[in-house]
Order: sequence, then structure tokens, then C-alpha cells
Amino acid sequence: MQPEAPHPRFRRRPEIRRPVLARIKDLALGPIRVTLAYPGGVRRFGQRVLVITAVDTSVLWLLAAPLPGVDVPAWPSAFGVILVAALISVFVRPVILFAAARFGVLAFVLTIGLNAVALLAAAEVVPGAQIAGVGPALLAALAVAIGNTVVTWLLSLNGDDSFYGYLRERLARDEGRLDEATTPGILFIQVDGLATPVLESAVRTGRMPFVAALLRSGSHRLVEWRCQVPSMTSASQAGILLGNDDDIPAFRWYEKEAGRLVVSNNPADAAEMERRLGGTSAELLTGGTSVSNLFSGGAARSVLTASTLDVSPDLLFGNRAASEFYTYLVDPYSVVRGVVMTVGMIFQEWYQARRERARDIRPRMHRGGLFPVLRAVSSILLRDLATSAVIEDLQRGAPSIYVDLLNYDEIAHHAAPERGEAMRELEAVDRQIRTLVRAARTAPRSYRVVILSDHGQSVGPTFRDRTGVGLDQLVAQLMAGTPGDDTTTVAGAMADVEGYGRLNALLTSVVQSAGVTGRTARRALRPRIRAGSVELGPATADRARAGSAPDVVVCASGNLALVFFTEIPGRATLEEIDVEHPGLVARLATSPGIGFVLVRSAESGPLVVGRDGVCALADGSVTGADPLAPFGDGAVGDLRRLDAMSRVGDLVVNSEFDPATGEVFSFEPLIGCHGGLGGSQTRPFLIVPSAWDLGDEPLVGGVAVNRALRAAIAAASVSG
Repeated sequence: MQPEAPHPRFRRRPEIRRPVLARIKDLALGPIRVTLAYPGGVRRFGQRVLVITAVDTSVLWLLAAPLPGVDVPAWPSAFGVILVAALISVFVRPVILFAAARFGVLAFVLTIGLNAVALLAAAEVVPGAQIAGVGPALLAALAVAIGNTVVTWLLSLNGDDSFYGYLRERLARDEGRLDEATTPGILFIQVDGLATPVLESAVRTGRMPFVAALLRSGSHRLVEWRCQVPSMTSASQAGILLGNDDDIPAFRWYEKEAGRLVVSNNPADAAEMERRLGGTSAELLTGGTSVSNLFSGGAARSVLTASTLDVSPDLLFGNRAASEFYTYLVDPYSVVRGVVMTVGMIFQEWYQARRERARDIRPRMHRGGLFPVLRAVSSILLRDLATSAVIEDLQRGAPSIYVDLLNYDEIAHHAAPERGEAMRELEAVDRQIRTLVRAARTAPRSYRVVILSDHGQSVGPTFRDRTGVGLDQLVAQLMAGTPGDDTTTVAGAMADVEGYGRLNALLTSVVQSAGVTGRTARRALRPRIRAGSVELGPATADRARAGSAPDVVVCASGNLALVFFTEIPGRATLEEIDVEHPGLVARLATSPGIGFVLVRSAESGPLVVGRDGVCALADGSVTGADPLAPFGDGAVGDLRRLDAMSRVGDLVVNSEFDPATGEVFSFEPLIGCHGGLGGSQTRPFLIVPSAWDLGDEPLVGGVAVNRALRAAIAAASVSG
């Protein structure tokens, strides 16, 4: 049962259109009014005004001498310039917001020059101050804004709370508050890739104080669940949001009949998966909102959700959520803050990667290329977009909202899930959760909060580091040693594409938007647009290789890989493979770094072949050493389920797992990985209201989580 749709009483009051001047006044003074409304708001507002004015004045005074064309001889003159410029900026800022409604992100260019113009005008009226033109004024404005950003960050005077509070108030005032709903809404906050043991460590060590407070207060309790193989977002989210995870055998796979590679975070592929799996009464978000997910789960509104981008794109830079984000970004300090934080995170990533190499920390991987940018996008831009969208729909009173927080998963892939960089990112995640929960507490509809993850991550050297070759290369080498296989071609889809999906979703929203922004983006990104979606990263090259009719396609998903023999129609059996490639399966299963190979036998059914033994999944019988012994009790059931999928590979390969160290070997270039068996990747969590009854049976798989959540929501709605 889904969260109940809004009661007829739960509706907007008729919108009253206010005069343009009144709206400009609201945009100009709204943040001040909201800041004053906070507990201790007068003190807080006074503190911010004094400190920020002092910081800006001091920066301008100190930098005036080295800046060409800027002459501010005394501190009082600098103070006058800053004060007059601030007053000008307050009332010019709303005009830029109106421009943003037409020109989208291109209007942000205006914000960069706003302070420059304000400083130039202020210098004309303040005695003793001189700024010789727009160029020097721009340098002075950038210097002041950067100094403001750095100092206020050091003093923890971040403006996020004020902005999000203002966003809540403005939505209520513009649209009219909603009548009281008959049932509470549900806010689902997914922390992508966070395993239960890592969460528990973060709670114990003070990395996540807000989540810890929820648990210690008794309002919520922690429940571990086990995701099945494949242990990754598309399979788990399909189970949780759609109540159906059939036939998703990996993050990417090859479809022989169509001759194409399917990638879960590609919008067209995600849309096809949701069309195939969704549309049932088990959907979790009917009438609600999906933010930054792979699937919509039946949501009435989706923002940056992959499955909706190709069919009904959320016009991110032309809709209401975008206008609220503009409210944040058209403040020149906010723009500079975002730029400074983004650039700072890129330099931070470079420093952390260099320090890792200098200290010879292992396992480690290459963290250059576009990854620092991807990390900054996930940790700053997508974080702010997602938070704004969720707060808007909380204020709207959406019956259910599901948001995926992506930043921890991105850094954990490259720095390992429990390294300092990843654990520090959890501090930012905790602050984001706090912001969302506080917004839910002040929404016109009451909300129950659920925090969960879709999978965990396991750590270890890459398979290439372990063996010196990639899995696709190993398969090619083994086949080259088979008589008659000298001309066999092997194509590999082995690169890391998960992080690009988030950036591509954002850019796809931009290119599909209307107006100047969309047209400009479409022209700039035309070579990387495929079926209406932007596709940056190595996915395009993977598709080209897979589409060139190779004899074998190897698709990696963490430490799980699927191997497809394209010349054998349907699911190839062990006997058919042995005819075409004698002894290949046995040699692959006994290769270094390989834990087991799953293959279907026409005579014996599904077999798990290991280095020293074979497990027959049909009856669980083992010959020799059990290849699944290191992987725990659930491995047999998981592989039976995977083997039954029609789109599963002819071979399923899982890396070795060392129970003593918890290490696996990713077939992708990642040291924190998920997708297969071994380690914490199959140990996600749920944090639910303590009164909710999730049943007595262990929760195994996303579908079980879906059923338990819907039953608990229904029971809570009945009990009130």
C-alpha cells in the first residue's frame, strides 16, 4: 500500500497574484525576515551583519593597494563602499532573478558582475574612494566575495539554513498554506552505498551526530537488511520503489537479440526497465516525488530521475524548483561560494590523492581525469539541487518523497568506504539529512522520516592490480590458448560509468529544457547527445565496442561480471561453451583473483565452479571444496535467483573474497565496489520510526523492503 494520496481537504488555497513590486520587495527582504524569525534571530542577524561587513571591509581595505585601479586609503572609506554596495545589491538581486526565469543558467553571468557594478557605484558617492572602471571593480568584487566565503566558512557562518528557511517561507506565502492532511507524509532519505557497519562506525565516532541523536532519542531504530546479487542501485531501487526487481542481472549487461549494451543509469535504459517492471500497486511513491533516483516509483513528479528524463523530462531550469534554486544562486556571494567550494573540492581531491600516493596507502587507484569534477558535482551542485527540490515538495505537502544522496558513494568508490575522505563526506551527508528533517518538521503536513541505503561497498585492490590484466583481457588470453580461437574477438565494458550518470542526468535536464539555456547546451553538447540524453564518460566507447559484433562481451559491475558468447543464441550452456571453447570455464574458474564462475549445464542445471570444487545449485550438493563457503549462507539463494533471470550472462564471474580482510577485487577500476558477493556490499540499512513493525523475518532483497515499508506505512496510517 502506498502512502495515502492527499485528502480532498489537502489542497492549495487559490493563488493570489501579487504586484511585481511586492514580489521584488519579497525577494529583496525575504532572507532578512526569515533570519530574524529564527530562534535567536535578532542576535543571529546582528552577528552576521557585523561579521560579514567587517570581513568585507577589511578584505577591500587590505587588497585595495595591490589591486590595480582601486584606491581605498582608509578603513572608514572601505566601510562606506561596502555598506552602499550592499544596499544596491539587495535591490538589484531580484531583477536578476526575474532575468533567470527567462534566460536560465545564463543569467548567472549577471550575478558575477553585480557586486562589481555595486562597488563601482558606491565608490562614486563615498568620499576618498576611487575605482577606475569596470575591470578594477570586477577584481575588487571577486576579491571581497572570495574573502567573505573563506572567512565565513572558517567561522561556520554558512548561509544554507537561512536560504532553505527562506525557501520554505516563500513557498508557503506564494502558494497559500495547505490544509491539514488526514495522514502524515513519508520522507525517504537514501544514502547511496552506505553499509551498516560503516554507518555504525560513523555514529560511534561522531561523524553523524544528527543521525546518532535520532537513534539515541528512541524515535527511530536501526535495522540491517541484505540486498541480493546484484548488489547495486538499479536492482535495489527497483525492488524498493517498484516492488519488482526481476531481470536486472547487473549494472550493465548485453542483450544478444538486439546486439546492444544496457547500462542502468542511461535514461533510455532506465525508462525501459521501469516500463517493464512498474505500473503496479506495489509502487512506493504513487502521487509523490522522486529526486535524484534511477526510477520514479510511480511518483507524480520527478527531478533528476533517470527513468523519466527521456520520456517526460523535468525541465529543471524552467520549473518551479529551478526558480527557487536561482533564488539561492543569484546572490553574488552564493555564486562565488559555490564556485569557491567547487574549486576548493577539486584541489582538496588532488591533495588527498597526492597524499595517498606519498604515504603509499594501498589499495589505491588513479583519482585524476574528470573524477575531481564528478566529486565536486555530487558533493555541491547536486546536493543543493536535491535539497531545494525536496524542501519545495515538503512545502507542497507531497504524500511521499524519496531522495538519493549521492556524494558518499562517489568518494567511497575511489578512496575506499572507510577511509578518512569518505568518512568526512558522511559529516556532510549528516548535515544534509539534518536540513531535510528540519524542513519536514516545519512543513504544513506532518512527515515520518525513513533513512536507508540501497547497498554497501566492499574494499580491495582492483582485479587488474591483483593479476596484471583486466577480466576481458584474461578471457581473451584464455580463449587464445584454445585451438581454433585465434580469431575470436572480445569486447569489454569495464570502465567506471556510475559517477558519470549523475552528471549526465543533470546535463540531460539542461539540454531538454526550453529557452536560451537549452538551445545553447544542445549546441555545445550535440556530439555527446544520444537518444535525447547526454552521455559523457566511457559509456559511448563501451557501446561502440559491444555494438561491433564481437564474439564475446564481458560486462563488469563491481566485483561481479557477466560474460556473453554472442555466437551462441540464447543462454549458452556449459556443454555448448565447451564445444566452442574447450576447457575455458574450468581455466577461468581456477585463474588468480577469481572466486567462482556460475554456468548453466544442460545436464546438471546451474553449477558454481570454483578452484577446488563445484556446487550444484539445484540441490545444493558440493563436489570437492565448496566454492561458496567464504560468501555466507545467502549465496546459494542469491545465485539461484540470478541464474533464473532471462538476461543473465552465459557466465557469471565473481571475484575472490578474503573473509579475514573483507577484501574483494573489482573488475572495474574502483577500490570501493559493489555488485557481487563478498564483504559489506550486501549489508545496507533502514532507520525507521521505532513504532513501525517490519515483521519478524529478516529482510532479504529490495522487494522485501518494499513490502515491509508499505505494510508499516499502512498500519501507521490506521493507528494514526
